[in-house]
Amino acid sequence: MLRSSALRFPSALAIARRASWPGIFLLLLSAAVRGQETPRVCPSPSGSNSLVAGELVTCSVTAVSGHEWTFDAQASELYSIGLLETAGGGSHPVVTVFDPSGTQIVTADTSLQLASLVRTTSRGRYRMTFTEGRTAGSFDPYTYTMSFERVGVPTASAPYMPLGLQFASSIEPPGDRDLYKLNVEAGDVLRFRFARTHGSGTQEAMLVDSLGAARLIGSGYVVPATGVYSLILQDSAVYSSRGTVSLECQGACPGPPAVSSLFPHYAEGAGWSSTMMFLNNNDLPVKFKLWTRSSDGLDGSVYEGAIAPHGLAGVTSTLRPEDPLWQGSNILIAPQGVSGMLVFRSAEVPGQRGQQAASVLSVPTGSNAWILPFDNQNGYLSGLAITALASTATAFTLDSSDANGGPLESRTITLNPNGHMAFVLTDQLPATANKRGLVQIRAGAGVSIGVVGLRFSPQGAFTSLAPAALSTTATVPGSIAPPSDQYYFVPHIANGGGWSTELFAFSRDRAASGVLKLASYQGTGTAFEGFAPKWTGSGAAWPVTYDSLGTRSTVESLIGQNMLALKTAGSEAGTSVGWLSAARAGDFAGLAIFRQTVDGAGRIAQEASVPFFPSNVSQFWVPLDQRNGTVGLALANPSSTQSRSVSIVFRDYNGDVAGQTSFTMPPMAHFATTIDTLIPAAAGGIGSIEVNSSNGDIAGIGLLFEGTAFTALPALR
Repeated sequence: MLRSSALRFPSALAIARRASWPGIFLLLLSAAVRGQETPRVCPSPSGSNSLVAGELVTCSVTAVSGHEWTFDAQASELYSIGLLETAGGGSHPVVTVFDPSGTQIVTADTSLQLASLVRTTSRGRYRMTFTEGRTAGSFDPYTYTMSFERVGVPTASAPYMPLGLQFASSIEPPGDRDLYKLNVEAGDVLRFRFARTHGSGTQEAMLVDSLGAARLIGSGYVVPATGVYSLILQDSAVYSSRGTVSLECQGACPGPPAVSSLFPHYAEGAGWSSTMMFLNNNDLPVKFKLWTRSSDGLDGSVYEGAIAPHGLAGVTSTLRPEDPLWQGSNILIAPQGVSGMLVFRSAEVPGQRGQQAASVLSVPTGSNAWILPFDNQNGYLSGLAITALASTATAFTLDSSDANGGPLESRTITLNPNGHMAFVLTDQLPATANKRGLVQIRAGAGVSIGVVGLRFSPQGAFTSLAPAALSTTATVPGSIAPPSDQYYFVPHIANGGGWSTELFAFSRDRAASGVLKLASYQGTGTAFEGFAPKWTGSGAAWPVTYDSLGTRSTVESLIGQNMLALKTAGSEAGTSVGWLSAARAGDFAGLAIFRQTVDGAGRIAQEASVPFFPSNVSQFWVPLDQRNGTVGLALANPSSTQSRSVSIVFRDYNGDVAGQTSFTMPPMAHFATTIDTLIPAAAGGIGSIEVNSSNGDIAGIGLLFEGTAFTALPALR
């Protein structure tokens, strides 16, 4: 890790050891109950109603004319129609399916239960009728449950079946069926197991291939061909049931498609430690594999584990503070829906407080260009950590410019295959000394690189900086919003009482210009008076104006790739908190840095950064580890006219709901408190906080305090 401009990073590194949190990877089978279908309103007798794949319908038929449904399909798709008469006098409804031309393609007397597969013949609207099947006797009203799924290609919302992991499954009401996707190879041997906890039924698994062949999986089914299959869980008879299921696989068994993501920088030893937290936002358990790679690109330790549905897994460093420094990167292989965060920590030493900074797990596939601000003025130092995901040596270019967009210096550097490097910016680009501005990191086409910025104060305080992607295919959860958004937010700013906030906003496009308007608010929505113009590198002051609402704001044109820097005065005795909005016309990015000073002499003790928060976000998560500290939460309602109905759910590391609360935020309101105050059950806990706004967007961040150290925890989305 960077600690001073004189520090150099060792090329020979020891292999780090890993230790998991106690019990983190123990899956509680009651953590989630599967049930993916959406209930629908029944049609009137002989009326029509459209179906969408993935729906579950329970309806009553009161007339002999029955019911009629329609669904839209493409040619050569395969649909599963599960029908069960759940109450009535044994009417035995007949199901008939007509193609878009009106030709009958399927008819079946259900008698007891229909599990029919329908192959579509052409693109268009299909009609499905349920009519009386008896030819004699009076009509008896009846109730049926119907499941409707596309099994070839599987319904998009169907999740991948986890292999080798137990999870809770619910087939309710009678007639319910759950659809999964299954990724297997020819010759794989499958074994399905079910343990009932409630109800009278017995669940079974039916595998459906692309040709419509359906087979029940028993104790040793051999997969005939490689591919993605549909897997249907249903009851073997006419009952409902709840319990635990698992599908074990012997063979290649690729399982759910995995995504490679990484932490571009990791450090332990020489006073440093790191903790990684991985959050599973899926309804099913997932397996993951974590690789540690040295700066030379060599594989270090490999850790494999599993995360419960909506649960949290953690991996902590185990090198002692007196051990030599080890640094590199960490690569995570896991299915989609797994997000993560890493927290760096430095030990407290005489004359310097302990420090910590958070870095968000990035998905760098296809991302070969990044940009972020640097600040090497007034004793500050900026650094970079860069990791390549490439099996061959990777050349990348550093391109720096000053705060006005003027070019400074460029340099090309080569990384080892899958290599990593961390450096003080002035060591590689001496022209950036005593300046602030922007630095681009670009690799060749088809090469993926991960980047994180590092910032150090003259007194040793440090924080990490999230980059902004110049590639439209890049994804950095917790980083800046895509260019289509018109507003950004900083959910928390502070001024006075030893606190100040600094803001960096910049254009990402050298060939374009735009306008960025900043407005800051207190918790009541009134103007936040802490901001004052700060001199930029050119020596020109940025104007301060008032908008039509009388709100103190700044408006400025950013032409080309230049940067705007503002900071609060921080000199007031009392602390004011609030939030900031950034309305933009153009392709901008930015971040805020919270700063704490101590000793009454302006000595900077702590810094923490948070990237601009995008608009149109109504749900996000914050990982939680309060064993050695306290996590806070700051929220802002960006609407000037509407209140927000907010719910907050605390889940433990097994994904179980352990506490929750809800409240209303008035228009333009700001809210900041500790999680323990909101949900006492979270005290000392490990898990996650889920924030939801049911009626509009909301902005938020977490704040982690451990001893004298603090950092911001960007929201995971």
